Amino acid sequence: MPVSVRGLHRVAGLVVACMILVITATAAAASIVDYTVAQVFQKDLSRQPSSHWAQYETMCDAPGSARKIQLVDSLHRIFECIHTENVRFPYYAWNSTSWYASSMGFLSPTPYGMCSGYCPPRFFADLRGTYAFSDNTAVVYDGGGDWPMISFYAMPFETTEVSSSKSFILTLESSDGSAKYTTVEYCNVPILGGTGSAQTQLTAQVVVYANGTIIMRYASLPDTSTLPEYMPSTGLIYSKTLRTVVPTPTTVNGIVAYRFDPVFDGCAAHGDASVCTADTGGDCVWCSSTSACCASTLASAVCPRGQWTTPASSTAAFAPQKFYDVTVDFDTPFVTMSSHNYSYTLEKGYFPLHLQYPEQNIPLFQTPSQSIMNCIPGASCPTQADTHSCGLYRSTCVNGNYTLSILALESLFTFAKGGLWTAKLLPERARGEELCEEEGGCAPGVVGQLTRVAFRNSYSSMPLFSVQLYVDVNGVIDITIDCASCAHGDPMLAYPPMRVGLVRYGVDDVSSVMIPQGLLRSGLHVRFVPLSSCKDCGLNGWCDKVSGTCQCQPGYHGSSCVACPACWT
Repeated sequence: MPVSVRGLHRVAGLVVACMILVITATAAAASIVDYTVAQVFQKDLSRQPSSHWAQYETMCDAPGSARKIQLVDSLHRIFECIHTENVRFPYYAWNSTSWYASSMGFLSPTPYGMCSGYCPPRFFADLRGTYAFSDNTAVVYDGGGDWPMISFYAMPFETTEVSSSKSFILTLESSDGSAKYTTVEYCNVPILGGTGSAQTQLTAQVVVYANGTIIMRYASLPDTSTLPEYMPSTGLIYSKTLRTVVPTPTTVNGIVAYRFDPVFDGCAAHGDASVCTADTGGDCVWCSSTSACCASTLASAVCPRGQWTTPASSTAAFAPQKFYDVTVDFDTPFVTMSSHNYSYTLEKGYFPLHLQYPEQNIPLFQTPSQSIMNCIPGASCPTQADTHSCGLYRSTCVNGNYTLSILALESLFTFAKGGLWTAKLLPERARGEELCEEEGGCAPGVVGQLTRVAFRNSYSSMPLFSVQLYVDVNGVIDITIDCASCAHGDPMLAYPPMRVGLVRYGVDDVSSVMIPQGLLRSGLHVRFVPLSSCKDCGLNGWCDKVSGTCQCQPGYHGSSCVACPACWT
């Protein structure tokens, strides 16, 4: 039987799962490249001192000052934030995030989820997504885990036909010297559909420190032997490549505790580009968009594509053609729209994007746009046709096969009732004037603000986003995104995974400039400035800036680097 926690402080509010989340006071600036894992078995626990991290101390019997969250279907309302103080936690590519408690055995970095239920794995899980995950891709499509989470025991739990006095979730904020921590515990929570004489309830904790350490402890485990192999799921999920999956504790394997200790990116200590790139032993690269150094293996998670220096380990025969300089920040507010030129209601399912005169266009990858572009939810704008040519599935190109498109916000979005696109035409401006950052000044353009863009997760109240989009005659594109449901700086998530960026020939085109998940946070401001007038040389070439001509890969030729005829080979 777990021992009671003594001397707990009174904290008003709500609680989540039977897990302990611990947070240190020192927030790490570096990203986490990996976690080391330690596990403790039941047979070894008695040999550990009472102060050992694996020892379970429950709050269930005497909640005291812990906040209590009743077991309700939290996917039909916002998740509860596990802390009331302004404490953030590092987690993989996010060096600072909040955590919210779901009622299905995991913490979410957003106050909303992916769908209105457990999202069980299906054969079309790549379209709908699932919370379940496994390191065996034969068990769950592509490994599952389509939503970032700290998962101590992810599965469906009974949330309605329960006694609120016996089954509930607790959370408690505390400190131990320099370490702040939040404790979250699932107390006697029954699994969905559990019947008969078998044990059906979970009592467990997770501990996540502000220094990145995460601890999970288990006091009482349900019998899940008859459930699918992927249920329940345990581990740390950030993306398909950044994750740590571990065996879920059972009475058979005897696991009673896990400890995940972060491995931080050592390159982040280099605050200067020259020092960063000189660290060839650490294989460090400099991200010009964020003015930060990171390991080359982490660059694609924390830096816009194409905006980092070539790593020392690179063996690429040629660098992909680079069209834009990109800057990213999180402290640029929306411009004031007290006066505007036109507004457009969204009942037709799109909004127009255009400059002042029909003969003006917005060049994208040095290719002129149509004079008027029609943008669909969230803010996805094809520049060469009235709609995307991919064969849309619910407003998205599922495989990312967009062509010459501005993705100011893309996923499973819709325009909610009352949404509006309001636009203001801007003349030539000097640096420092409205939405002008370039030394030589800015060309005529248009800035628009889009409100009430809803993520279609089937909630009774869907999370809402706002987008500001600026474009001009010179091809400068400026995007700012705000999530109404999120705290400023916290992650913005959707499923399929949110896409923001400029697409040339598909999102996987190395010259497309995509913003990674690590930077998709509420308040994101990203500015794309064309590098030169060098033409687009196609997927298999790059432009020589001196001569202005295309250089092609072997087997390709011409001004667009098309494949050589078979007879040439």
